[in-house]
Amino acid sequence: MLTLLALSAAATAALIITVPRLLAPGSWALRRPATALRLWMASLVTIIIGLVTAVLSGVLAAVTGVAGYLHPAHLLIPVAVSIVMIAAAAVWMRLKHRHHASVRSVHAAIAALEPHIISRSQREAFVLARVESPEVFSYAVAHTPAEAGVGCRPMVIVSTGMQQLLTDAQLQTIVAHEYAHVRCRHEATLRTAALTAAMTPTALRYGQAMHRSVTLLVELAADDIAADRAGAVHLANALAAVSAQTGDPSLDLRAERLTLGVWTLTHRLTVPADFRVA
Repeated sequence: MLTLLALSAAATAALIITVPRLLAPGSWALRRPATALRLWMASLVTIIIGLVTAVLSGVLAAVTGVAGYLHPAHLLIPVAVSIVMIAAAAVWMRLKHRHHASVRSVHAAIAALEPHIISRSQREAFVLARVESPEVFSYAVAHTPAEAGVGCRPMVIVSTGMQQLLTDAQLQTIVAHEYAHVRCRHEATLRTAALTAAMTPTALRYGQAMHRSVTLLVELAADDIAADRAGAVHLANALAAVSAQTGDPSLDLRAERLTLGVWTLTHRLTVPADFRVA
């Protein structure tokens, strides 16, 4: 048991220390953001398993060490299991609470935008809504409230300011980017990263590093999907145009990254019907 305890503790500590360095937004992670995201999630699951194993191994080692064999004191084991389960339930409830708060916030935002929605286009996978606003913005909602009148379907929202700024080909890439967030469940990934950061001691870099990296990687992963589906050149130009309008320098960096990749040639690309705006 002591061996298992030592191995679990050592492996968990090694992951907590090394993963932030290995999965930092370096060259390979920027080239393969989807892979980096999966590795972050896999490392988190592995760390949780390691912590649970270490706790249970420690209890078993303590009980066995007292008597030299397992005796009635091994009832401490179910107690330890119960503590672990209670802790897991507390984490789950906190995550669920954040999810409900996020849903309420999204529903409130949609309710505020409802009077300004000038058109809804029913697509196979989502609803594309246009909002009358001079501001340049777009975002996706995984589940719309019933009062939105589209059922519980994903919705991609684009402002008329965004539409006027971009060409149709560029706007298609923005729609593809936003829907990629929904399809890949990036919202859940971001909530998990935020909760991990909130529950990890500041002295450990893992939680904060995960949150920072995941926040960037979900955008890059959505960029890659949109570039493959609707054209990297058009997406890069769209990001540059929005950056010039909003003053967000991160969009310029994302646009520059797209110019360094290898993508499907635009003239050979057939944009899926869901993303077409013309």
